Amino acid sequence: MDEEAFIAHIREHGSRAESTIPAALSELIDCEQMTLESTFIEAKPEPTIVLVHRIDLGQGDFQDDLTSVVKYSPAHYAPSRAEHLKIATARHYRQFEGGGPGVRDEHDAVYQQTIKSYFERWNPDALPLLSPFSTSITVESQEYNVDVVPSGTIDRAADSQWIYCTTLEPRTDAEQASMFKEFDADCMTRIQSPPDLARELGSAFAQKSPQRHVTIDDEAQQLQIDAMKNQSPFESVVHVYHGPVAYTDDPERLVEPLPPILQGSAVPFLKSPGFAHHREYRFTISTIGTPAEDVLYIPVTEEIRALISGMEFRRGFVDTE
Repeated sequence: MDEEAFIAHIREHGSRAESTIPAALSELIDCEQMTLESTFIEAKPEPTIVLVHRIDLGQGDFQDDLTSVVKYSPAHYAPSRAEHLKIATARHYRQFEGGGPGVRDEHDAVYQQTIKSYFERWNPDALPLLSPFSTSITVESQEYNVDVVPSGTIDRAADSQWIYCTTLEPRTDAEQASMFKEFDADCMTRIQSPPDLARELGSAFAQKSPQRHVTIDDEAQQLQIDAMKNQSPFESVVHVYHGPVAYTDDPERLVEPLPPILQGSAVPFLKSPGFAHHREYRFTISTIGTPAEDVLYIPVTEEIRALISGMEFRRGFVDTE
């Protein structure tokens, strides 16, 4: 069966088929902290390959036997009731107005790197410019000699992914009550099997025709699209990463050991220690291109709804529906 016949077959008999990728490609997109978990083809409305990766940067409050995550929200936005799930870029959360104090993070997915380490990796010839030097300044006709040590940081925002935020199960009633307040939430929804949720989020996104929601900003992105269409039957590729957020005040220590091609995928899974009490577990979704919309709503499919096991309401909240 040739590629076109295969795509036509799964469109007719079912929109999804499990897939594998060549070992050579897997070596490019895998490392110790990021593992390709599964791949599948979503044939409708256009042939799309979905790659699901698990990420663990080693600093998260993570259990190997994790079976569920929870989502805090107002009751009318609860995944068990809503028709759509909101996914949004980190830029949206950096600028967010409203909600509880746990929603907005002015530094979400911003990777701050020292100038020295940046030049060490990308332009070592420029390192002498960072050497200490002496100069003189004049203040009110008085000349002073000053020793200068060049320093500073470079901020890089990772805004090429949409994010779906959840948290680990609360360990105590007090922790649960605190999270209700943090997220200005009325209810907590439990969602089973994070790996399965990652797959279904990727599937639901693929069904929205991913290329409609991005802009192609540079030649490199267009070359990726052209190569994919010329060498495969796919119109789009969707990457889903899922894993615990790492809370650290030294992100370079976690990011720099990663292959450069994977560093941008890791940044949304880094936050400052001030948010560590959230115990966040994230899912990121991306395709080739730059998001044209900071907020997207993807359908709550039957498969996603099957993963939702129930809600708990905040004490004192009366559900009137």
